[in-house]
Amino acid sequence: MNFYKEIDKKISNLNNEVKILLVDNDPIINETLDFFKNHPKIKLFKYADIKNKYKNALLDKKDFYYELRKGKESHEVVNSTFDKYDELYSSLILLKKGYFHGVVGGLSYTSADFIRATLKIIGLAPNTERLSSLMFLVKDDNTLFFSDPSVNIDINEKTLYNIGKNHIDFLEKLNIKSNLAFLSFSTYGSVQNEQTNKIREVAKLLQDQIENRKVIGEVQFDAAFDKEVRYKKTKDNNLYNIDFTSFVFPDLNSANIGYKLVQYLAKYDAFGPILLGLNQPANDLSRGAKIKDIIYTIYITVLQIGDKNE
Repeated sequence: MNFYKEIDKKISNLNNEVKILLVDNDPIINETLDFFKNHPKIKLFKYADIKNKYKNALLDKKDFYYELRKGKESHEVVNSTFDKYDELYSSLILLKKGYFHGVVGGLSYTSADFIRATLKIIGLAPNTERLSSLMFLVKDDNTLFFSDPSVNIDINEKTLYNIGKNHIDFLEKLNIKSNLAFLSFSTYGSVQNEQTNKIREVAKLLQDQIENRKVIGEVQFDAAFDKEVRYKKTKDNNLYNIDFTSFVFPDLNSANIGYKLVQYLAKYDAFGPILLGLNQPANDLSRGAKIKDIIYTIYITVLQIGDKNE
């Protein structure tokens, strides 16, 4: 699959106009605005350029946020938060109030700050138990999907299940077919301990709920990626001709390190992390993001919106 061509095709078939708010005030954001200035469906706005236009909508932003937090933060803490993160929190409040369809930012913030703000203001989508993230890795006609490189640090069995479910649901929405492997240092019971048993049980539970994709685990990366290695280690003929391009790592450390190894050593394009499970689309940019990364993060944000703005 040529990922870029697939996404470009989906974007060209958009039916509705979408409004995306960009949080950061950075020279590369101005380049991004220029790229999209004549786009028939995607309308971009930079917070610094529109804040005066929406000043009435933001007059109550601190009170609005205070009420959202339901007493979890004092007025003093709220004031301090807006002193430090005004552009980010104000942008998300405009999204929450319905003035925009999606938000993209993060060039000026850590991922932790961005994710914390989205959870506090946007919250989780209905029937979603846990926020997670996905990184796209693209080279020529090869596309890999890695979870979870930026959100969940301590991963128990329930969290691991939700990471896998969010991953599959997201690709399903984009109509991208990708079989999923839960990664480990063990393959199909070659090591028996609490960690590997947890991964194996989660993979089985998710596979029992999914009919149109193959889910395997626990499995080492080489066995998941290479069918010859997979057969040697599993002796399972039913898995021989199946390709796996989605990978759920056992923890944030391995996922974050893993995608950067592929990005820098194998020279894959990497963009994201795409946040999965929010009630409205808001996506984080790496502070080292290039113009291409930003463009395709915006495209994915638009596709996450789907038909919500009809």
